[in-house]
Amino acid sequence: MKPFGTSGIALGLTLLWVPANAKEFENLDFESGVPSGLHDVVVSGVHVQAGDAAKMLPGWQVKYDGVVTTSVFYDSNSGGVSGGMTLSENSAPRFQTFYGRYSLFVWAALNFPDQDPGGRTMSISQVGVIPRDAVGLRYNSTNIHLDVLVNGQPLESREGYAGEEFADLRKFAGSEVELTFSFQPFYIGRFDSVEFTSVPEPSSFALLVGGMSVVLLEVRRRRKS
Repeated sequence: MKPFGTSGIALGLTLLWVPANAKEFENLDFESGVPSGLHDVVVSGVHVQAGDAAKMLPGWQVKYDGVVTTSVFYDSNSGGVSGGMTLSENSAPRFQTFYGRYSLFVWAALNFPDQDPGGRTMSISQVGVIPRDAVGLRYNSTNIHLDVLVNGQPLESREGYAGEEFADLRKFAGSEVELTFSFQPFYIGRFDSVEFTSVPEPSSFALLVGGMSVVLLEVRRRRKS
């Protein structure tokens, strides 16, 4: 038997070391944030509150037009603020049931499109390890003007049910990556419930069930014959 040399030992130690020290993704449901450093600001003539982005959206780096910002808005009444990202407290029971206590409300347009055509690109991103058994990424978005990127590469996504979207992550499973959600100008809506899926997505599951049904019918037909 060929001896397990020093290079093999080093490789084995590396494989053991990386998962133990790699950073997991955090705050994917936006429930870990707390209103912090709140102060009054005026936006379009309206008094609103803004606070510390690092404590209100822990784990996420927030950018407006490619520039990191240290401040985001806070709204205690299920809403958002024009021209920015808001940690929105879901006071309405229907939102609490679906999203939990907090959601991210993104208002990339500077105002309503019919009033002001201006807008800005906003993004949230963080670095972490994709679970080894992940096959997809699921998230809830109430607006279509959104791009999902892994290491700067856009992922193809498709719409599911009740605002859910799905993206294929199989080739990144087990890898440390930068995950980015980029909200394009005129994105106005709620974003929440990001999670890695380790089971087939609805369309894939339907195909799997359909294929199994065909196989079972064929087996029964052969037994009868």
